[in-house]
Amino acid sequence: FADVDPNTFCVNVDTIKKYFDVQIPDARKYENIIILNSSTLPINPFSGSSLAWHAEGVLKLKTNTLKIAYKRLGSTYFSLANPFLRNDRAGINVEDRIKLLKGRIRLKASYSKFENDLSQDQFSRKNNEVIKLMARLKPLPKFPNLTLRYSNYERKSPVSILKSVQADDVIKTLGASLNYYLRTGKYTHTLNFTATNVYRKDLIRQDNNMHTLIYSAYFSEYFPNNVNFSFQFGAYDVVTDFNGDLMLQKNYGAAFNYPFGKKLSLGINYTSSEISKTQFIEASTRNVYRVNYKQRLWKQLEITVGAGYAEYLEKGSRNFYNEPNVNLHIVYKFDSLTPYYTAEKNAVKKRNSKVY
Repeated sequence: FADVDPNTFCVNVDTIKKYFDVQIPDARKYENIIILNSSTLPINPFSGSSLAWHAEGVLKLKTNTLKIAYKRLGSTYFSLANPFLRNDRAGINVEDRIKLLKGRIRLKASYSKFENDLSQDQFSRKNNEVIKLMARLKPLPKFPNLTLRYSNYERKSPVSILKSVQADDVIKTLGASLNYYLRTGKYTHTLNFTATNVYRKDLIRQDNNMHTLIYSAYFSEYFPNNVNFSFQFGAYDVVTDFNGDLMLQKNYGAAFNYPFGKKLSLGINYTSSEISKTQFIEASTRNVYRVNYKQRLWKQLEITVGAGYAEYLEKGSRNFYNEPNVNLHIVYKFDSLTPYYTAEKNAVKKRNSKVY
């Protein structure tokens, strides 16, 4: 049996006989073993509406790993362990990972196809096809790590109960990231740069076509005695083919941390967000200033006290406000029980090894 809604109560004997055509004792006598209620349905192994299937095969060679997986979650399947698991969908995924030049070049390609409305009783049905390509390059240990990504996502709704097509669009994503990590003596340098371009083409409603450009940069420097400084910058730009800019946002941030020995540290943070004016929103600026004081009282207990001040200003209007805030963060780490169990296990082994 499969239970669609486990929160309902047991049904009586007459109801069970009516729906299942069997004569059994009162189900309430067996609540500690199984609960038969109004949402309990017999499992159909042929349609599999209340079952979940997962089959996976892996082929490992010297330079590449090929994996093929098939998933099917019935339309009435419900997982008590994961209530957020999406049901009523099935599909296949093929993935190949390749390593070249002792791992200096790593390639990954995957193809997946999923569909929903397995029972064919929903108002909307969607077939999804996704192609993903990735290449990661690192020629030498002290060289930057370069990653290139490409994906093509196609979503289409065939003719359904509504006798119309709800969706038919293609989303292409092209991205690149550069990561650099280097240690020179007691100094550590980190640099990250990421750029992503997303283009959505709607084959039904052309006015929904849009470009989204996202790029960010991060730099940090670690000095001796764990003194560190970091700076970050990010931008988010959304442009439509017909209406121009929908949003242009820039973010800045800087942080400085200075430790006083091994138990005390002081941190200063600053972030700023600027949104440009478009035909839909006014230009605005939000600045946030923050100071954090962290102290380790003893080995397991750590306390952090923070104070901040935020200000918001919308240009061309009177929308202006301030937000002072204070927070307290306490962390207590319990000692691991592993040493105790290890010592106890060794003591038992020692006692059992004695010869009388």
